[in-house]
Amino acid sequence: MELAYPTHVNSSGGRYVYRDDWQFPDTQVVNLEYGDNKLITWEGRSCNSRNIEDSSVGCVFYGETGALVIGGGNAYKVYDLKNKLVKEVTSEMSFKAGDTINPTQQLDSFHFSNFLDGIRKGTPLNADINVGCISTTLAHLGNIAQRTKTTFRTNPVNGHIINNRTADKLWSRKYQNGWEMKL
Repeated sequence: MELAYPTHVNSSGGRYVYRDDWQFPDTQVVNLEYGDNKLITWEGRSCNSRNIEDSSVGCVFYGETGALVIGGGNAYKVYDLKNKLVKEVTSEMSFKAGDTINPTQQLDSFHFSNFLDGIRKGTPLNADINVGCISTTLAHLGNIAQRTKTTFRTNPVNGHIINNRTADKLWSRKYQNGWEMKL
C-alpha cells in the first residue's frame, strides 16, 4: 500500500461490555484516511469472541482486485473480487482463540528475537525503524482521537496533528526537570 501518515483520523468506541475501572475501550473503530483515496480501518473487539474471516486475530486488506486475509502467524489467504480463493499460505504457528492474555505470544517472541539479533548480530530487521515509527504513530493517533472524541487532520509528511489543541496536548508529555528528551 506504500502508506505513511494519514490526512484525517477519527475513532469511536468505549467500555460497552464490562463496567469496571479498565481505562481502554473494549470496543473501538479507528479510521485513518489518506489523501489518495485510501483508508485503513482498525477494529478492536476485546470482549467479543466472534471470529472474523475464521480467525480471532489478524487483519484484512481490501483492494481493487480482491482481498488479503492474514489470520495469525504467517498464514494468509488471497481472494479475488468474486470471493474465489486464489492463494493460500499456511503457518505452523497456532493461536488459541479467545486467549486474552496474549493471543500472539509466538509472533511477539519472533519479532523480539529479530530485533535483539539486529542489535547483537547485525541481522536485518523484518521491519525497519521507520516502519515501526509509522506503525506506532498510527496507533497513538487512533488513541488520541478516541480520548478526545474528535476527528482531526494530520500532516501526511510527519503525522503531526494540525489545528486541534485538545488532541495536540496528547502528542507528547511534559517531562520532569532533568528527564527531557535531548536529540
